[in-house]
Amino acid sequence: MNTPHTTPHTKITSEKTLTQLLELGFKKRVADNIYKYNIDIIEDTQGAKYMDKFMTEFPKNTLLDKAKTGIGATTMALRHKDKYVIAVPFRDLASNKEEWCLEERIDVLAINGDTTSEEIQSYTGNKIIVVYDSLYKVSKYIKNFESFRIMIDEAHILLLSGTFRKRAIYTVFKEYKKYKDYVFLTATIPSRMYDMDEFKNMSKAIIKWKHNPQPTFLSHIIDSYNNESLRDVLYTVCLEHLKGTRNSNAYVFINSVKAIKSLVKLLLSNEEATFNDINIIAAASNESQIETDLGKDFSIGKAPTKKGTPKKLNFVTSTGFEGQDFYDSNGKVYIVSDGSFEYMKLDLLTQVPQIVGRLRDSNLNDNIPIILVPNEVEESQTFEMFRKNLKIQLSTARKDAKERTRLFNVAKERFDGIDKLSSENFERFLKEVKDKPEYYVSDGKVSTNKLYYLTSLNKWDIKQQGFLAVYNEEVGLLQAKYSEFFEMNFKNELVHNMPVEFIKYRKGIQQPMENLISKSFELLDLWLSSDNVISTDKENISPEYYAFYVPNWIKEAYFTIGTDEMIKLRYSKTKIESFTNEYRLHKLVSDKLNLEIGEYYLNSDLKRKIQEAFDSIGISGRAKATDISLYYVVKSSMKTIKKVRKRGYLIESKIIMKNSL
Repeated sequence: MNTPHTTPHTKITSEKTLTQLLELGFKKRVADNIYKYNIDIIEDTQGAKYMDKFMTEFPKNTLLDKAKTGIGATTMALRHKDKYVIAVPFRDLASNKEEWCLEERIDVLAINGDTTSEEIQSYTGNKIIVVYDSLYKVSKYIKNFESFRIMIDEAHILLLSGTFRKRAIYTVFKEYKKYKDYVFLTATIPSRMYDMDEFKNMSKAIIKWKHNPQPTFLSHIIDSYNNESLRDVLYTVCLEHLKGTRNSNAYVFINSVKAIKSLVKLLLSNEEATFNDINIIAAASNESQIETDLGKDFSIGKAPTKKGTPKKLNFVTSTGFEGQDFYDSNGKVYIVSDGSFEYMKLDLLTQVPQIVGRLRDSNLNDNIPIILVPNEVEESQTFEMFRKNLKIQLSTARKDAKERTRLFNVAKERFDGIDKLSSENFERFLKEVKDKPEYYVSDGKVSTNKLYYLTSLNKWDIKQQGFLAVYNEEVGLLQAKYSEFFEMNFKNELVHNMPVEFIKYRKGIQQPMENLISKSFELLDLWLSSDNVISTDKENISPEYYAFYVPNWIKEAYFTIGTDEMIKLRYSKTKIESFTNEYRLHKLVSDKLNLEIGEYYLNSDLKRKIQEAFDSIGISGRAKATDISLYYVVKSSMKTIKKVRKRGYLIESKIIMKNSL
């Protein structure tokens, strides 16, 4: 099977539509923004490939949309006669640029969380690359840092990461005005970025390139109707590169270490590849996890350099989506956007063009496959409802933070210092809200996260674009299409009936729970059977498709406690979830216990072993020796030990407990 694959008709329609979709999206975004935000245009009249061919300076104190990746903006700053600090979002990106400087013999200091104050203070050069999080170190340890100009590169990350990299982004916004002048730079500005407080009154500019060719995007939609999975498609792609069917090196951009590990394990177990064929580019925090799951031969890889030897299979997570330079003239890019998971779904207007620009010298960039897993959209919630809920969340957080701070300050004043109880309560509160996206905690103080609102709206925008699975209530159908975000639909729509019980459940319409659970039993039973299919008015489709929409709590119970227990619990959702969770915990305890069949154990020994299992899993409560009957078939008896009669149990056999889904 060649991948991406479709029928000739579908393939032509798919390629044309996706390419037009992205082109229209880019043009519409740019045109709307220029008019709405009064953006200056810097025009390339020469047909240049790099910006230093028609620009000698960056516009000062400006948010600059360079509109194209790989045009030498960082290079221009690093070769500039003036002192420059270049702030980048990721440590790997800083390392990538540092390696380039070494090859080009440019004196540069790279600063990250591990860089010491002594290293910084001893640097006397005029070029610094620093990760966002560590930008404060420059002003703290570099003498006359005010004489440096600063470029904040990949500035779109300031919006995209506003709910989970709060400290890094607040650091950038606190530090950048301390420098001689500044420029925020990116090739892909989301429209909502212009509404951020920091940029509302800042000068804005965009480069209009005389030549800005776009690749043709080849879309491959994962066909769950025919039991196709993302891993199967990627496995086929990898085999084609390994066996030479595709005579090039694969670069799979996919933001999931878990998915990468699963695919690599499959390749290794089938002896299709070795670690010498594979390069995994991910955040350094994943290294121990990768080594544990794949073997000590595997470690975090790097983007291939001009002088390096590329590997056959390269898997790249989001740490390599922006800014890094990959050099492989025989490299083939594959972009994966999985709408099943928020962190794996890509922004077609921001992240896709960034990824396209990573392979700087590839001869294979004219056609880029995008492998898409449709994401489901809850149409019951409108944009206005979503925005209103965000504002309610922020208002609640603001009042909460203000009141907690007030009570803490009152306690300080009343007790002429911080009484222990008030201090502990406040610290506990800070710990509770530190990782909540709507709060920002710094230096023992708490406030609302000013990035939360626009970052969340941007996530909404991303969810609405691309290939969607949308329920149409009027006709009672589940419909796959391109959303109206782009004002056009994907032409080969896939339309199938959806069971009415699922429709009602998803819409919150009242119905007997027995109806939903019984229909779920039916579909899951069909899913597990051999070749059964569900007949619809349109065509025969795989029941696996419908089984996907069975609520997770029903699926978990189905594979854990079984249908008979669910019926005994009278289809009560609360009781089923509680029983399933209890069963799962007992399964974990059972796995921890490793008793010898045919052996006799004293009650005291059994109680101790069961308690140890409870503690390791986190089950509260005290263990009893009689609990052993939950996990083993046993026979109670007395035994004389050192002339003392003691009670215990003979272990006859282990009770087999099901694994959950």
